Amino acid sequence: MNFSVRELIVLAIFGAGLFVLDLLVSGITTVIGVPGTGGLVNAIFFVGLATIGGKIVKRFGTYTLMTLVYGVLASPTSVFGPPGVYKIFIVVFIGLIADIIILLCKYRPVGYYLGLAISNVLSIPIGLYTLIFLGLPGADALQKALFILMPIYFLESLIGAWLGLWLYEKRIKNLAVVRQLSSGEK
Repeated sequence: MNFSVRELIVLAIFGAGLFVLDLLVSGITTVIGVPGTGGLVNAIFFVGLATIGGKIVKRFGTYTLMTLVYGVLASPTSVFGPPGVYKIFIVVFIGLIADIIILLCKYRPVGYYLGLAISNVLSIPIGLYTLIFLGLPGADALQKALFILMPIYFLESLIGAWLGLWLYEKRIKNLAVVRQLSSGEK
């Protein structure tokens, strides 16, 4: 994983953007009391933004690094569950799953659909088992909603990946800054 400084900056910006997006809807989880419900509102936009970031920096480790930034920022907050460093490990693992699936699909669109949808869906049971293992609040409520949330997350993730791919192809890939980053120009 040899990333240029520019690529690392792009991934940090996208990782922070994912955190801000989640932060904006984290109040929903607080009000409803079921971890993961905030994702129902923003999964399309979250995955869409992640897809764009992954298309701009198209290499193995992109999602792992993006989620690392997200996890570090989310740790002291109620974004993605109760505060704690445990979030970093979960989201980096989820990012690695996305990276592996996208790599196995050779960065074709199907890889983004599958990689981001599967990793997003897996965040729910992984989060549940982490809450149970650490004895954190919300596990009972999440367990009851698990099989309702997972198919919805999957569908919303597919829509988000489509949206991200479409925006990248139609609007973003021809921007001078993106072309410059992709070609390695200084």
